[in-house]
Amino acid sequence: MPFFEPRVGSTRPVILFRVPARAEAAEVEQELESLLAGDPGPHRFGYVLPSEPSAAEGLGFERHHPATAKLKQDVADFGEIAALGDLFDLPDPSIIVQQAKGKGELCTADQDGAVRVVRGADLRRDGTIRVADGQATYAVISAEKQLKAGDLLLRAHVRSADSLFPVVEVAEEDLPLASSGTVIVLRPKGGLGLDEQDLAAAAYYLRSPTARRLINAERSNPLSLARSELRRVRVPRADGSLRAALADLNDAVREFDRWRMEAQDALEDAFMEESVRAMRAHLVDKGRLLRLRHEAAALIDDSAFVVRTRYPYTVAFRWRRAEAALSADHAADALNEVLQAAEVLLCFLALVSLALANEHGWLWRFHLAPPGRFEVAPPGGWWGHGVAA
Repeated sequence: MPFFEPRVGSTRPVILFRVPARAEAAEVEQELESLLAGDPGPHRFGYVLPSEPSAAEGLGFERHHPATAKLKQDVADFGEIAALGDLFDLPDPSIIVQQAKGKGELCTADQDGAVRVVRGADLRRDGTIRVADGQATYAVISAEKQLKAGDLLLRAHVRSADSLFPVVEVAEEDLPLASSGTVIVLRPKGGLGLDEQDLAAAAYYLRSPTARRLINAERSNPLSLARSELRRVRVPRADGSLRAALADLNDAVREFDRWRMEAQDALEDAFMEESVRAMRAHLVDKGRLLRLRHEAAALIDDSAFVVRTRYPYTVAFRWRRAEAALSADHAADALNEVLQAAEVLLCFLALVSLALANEHGWLWRFHLAPPGRFEVAPPGGWWGHGVAA
């Protein structure tokens, strides 16, 4: 009869080793012998855990892999990190299509109370919902089981080898909508104050290769996702700077879409005019503003334009003087303006450094040294202020 001893609190090292499908036998044997000998690695086919994981953690090869641990640490650089299950509820599907079909519970689109059922195949990588086979599924589903605006949808059946996971946010115009068993629903938890930027950050992150690798590290089935495993995946929450960046990007997308529609409308409306002269006048008049917008947007890729228009006045003014001098045929004046622009820029950077040091309590005390030298006071050294230029 075998005897077992509890593993709770065990500090014995554990070797996790996975034999690849295609590898030379001699190489695999050498790797295993190296691990058994206590070589810290790195190794291609395995690694050593300093202690046995708990029963709840399991022995997933990718879950405890050093590369996964490093990836989790990199994700923490976003700022605040939370488990997916702490931010979202994962409700059961609205309906299991195959069961409903066998019971005759499906219906047609024109029936009273009919709700379209979204399937995993309907979720697209571009963040939209489109019927996969051209024939939508409908059923009569109670309001409390229907999807809500702001829900995030993922495919339940997705291979671990897939490069990206489709993630779709349900919008108001998508409703009414219900989920099938091939869809996993992430519903923002009430009381956490999750707003549009938080949902956007979660959706974009879950579409990323980083999220795919962390999700794959938690999953036990290479062909499907489990709700219990998804709850453990850690995701970043949008801090102030990330929230502002997402809001600006979303505003830019909406504005670009509006400009594109204006250009499309201008083209279509022009050829609705009765005469060729009117068509020409319409295109010239409407196209002028659109061309100016295009030219202004193209200037953003010009670094000199950015310095002239977006940098502080003292730097931008000196930069513009240097540009004007360079355009003239006076090399001595141009060199002088370039040197003065560089001097002003360096002084500005020095002032910014002092302001940041003061903000963090690292204010340094400077001392006016003899010519040709610049000294920084040691801790508790000279008192004074200012920078000699």
